[in-house]
Amino acid sequence: MKAKFIIFSLFLMFVLSPVRAQTVDSSSIIKAALDKANEDLSNREKIKSYILFEKYLAKCIRDSFVLYQDGLGRYYTDAFINTSPTLIELKKTRDTLINKSNAFLKSQDCYKEILKMPAKNEKSKKIIREKTSEIHKTLLATNVHYKELVEKDIASRGRLNVEILKSILAHSKERNQIVPYVSIIPLNDIRLFDETADGFLAKTEINTIKNQINYLSGIYYDKQSRRYSLKHYVREMPSDPKTENYKKEVELKKRIEVLKEQLKQILLQKNEIIANKYISNRIEDSIPIPVYSYKEVKLGSFFKQTEELETKHDRFLAAEKSLSDFLDKDEIYRKNLLNFRGKKVSLDDYSKRTIECFTRLEKENQEYVKIRRDREISLFECNMAALIHLIDDYHSRGEILDLSVIVKGEELLSINNLPEIYSLDVQINTLKRMIEQSVNDYFRIKYTSGLWNYILIKDKED
Repeated sequence: MKAKFIIFSLFLMFVLSPVRAQTVDSSSIIKAALDKANEDLSNREKIKSYILFEKYLAKCIRDSFVLYQDGLGRYYTDAFINTSPTLIELKKTRDTLINKSNAFLKSQDCYKEILKMPAKNEKSKKIIREKTSEIHKTLLATNVHYKELVEKDIASRGRLNVEILKSILAHSKERNQIVPYVSIIPLNDIRLFDETADGFLAKTEINTIKNQINYLSGIYYDKQSRRYSLKHYVREMPSDPKTENYKKEVELKKRIEVLKEQLKQILLQKNEIIANKYISNRIEDSIPIPVYSYKEVKLGSFFKQTEELETKHDRFLAAEKSLSDFLDKDEIYRKNLLNFRGKKVSLDDYSKRTIECFTRLEKENQEYVKIRRDREISLFECNMAALIHLIDDYHSRGEILDLSVIVKGEELLSINNLPEIYSLDVQINTLKRMIEQSVNDYFRIKYTSGLWNYILIKDKED
């Protein structure tokens, strides 16, 4: 009889203590949500790495250039190169060109002198590096054969590095792993991606999931926090959690995509206004446009993309040749050039004397003034056309051109203070806050809907 009474008492305690029962049973629900959040975090990190790496790879293909980063060096091993016949062939070509360039350098008397110099300490090593760099620059300016070797080496290195990037991406996807982009992609390219609409959304999702993981971990391990959370969810619980949560998730997903597209368009609009203002400033002051700071402009194929680009580039080349032909006839200029080519003067001395020649001719010879002016005008028009084409090309792909490469200092500050830019910045910040709130609501509902369903089931059971 006593035993039956004890059992009955325990049963009453269980029935009359729903919060305690929920606290114990809900741990499995929270654990499931925590596992899902960790899985989502891993997937979002992978997706971000793939998108970022693909965009960087596309840029490298357009530029025919890959900036060497320490992380890229890990893949120059035979073990990785031998995974692809294409990589093997490109590596052989690159090694052959390096050997030819080194053999040519070693055949130069000035370089032989450097090889004899002792590298005892950092100071002597620095001197050797500086002298080697000067020889390299001199040979590039004076020796056609060496210049061709260097250009072929740069091109072959670009092709090899692009193929390595393709293989890294393919291997990562095949193994369902995050691409190790941090050690391969330059920080500036990562920053530029983070400033895009896609980059901002990816970063926001990852940070939100991390916050949810912290919260779920807290209520999973801390029973007091769990009791408080369950009481909170009881107060907020919809009448039909399963149906209403699904509906809200779908609505929030659509809302996030709409907001992202709106942000993308506003960012493009801001980029276009800054570009147009910069172009307007250059039309007014005729200050040279450093468009060659964009690597893809340096490619010979760039100016063949449109008839206008090709025409203006040809006009500049003709003006450049006219100036070169005129200078070749100037005895002082020609003597200075021959001394430099014959390695009788240093690069610094050559540059200084060349400027002196230009100053003298500017004062004494009107024909030189006209030829040089024609060259400057044709260069300005060519660079302006190149910049406009570059902006249009990026915007047609829905991408933002990094204008910080050419717009700097006070001019950039002045443009950013324009009323239209201020208005766009307000809209950008508003959209970003709305995206953050929507993403937070989406993942909160996604991970806590199980708790509402659990509470509803327990209520029905009770």
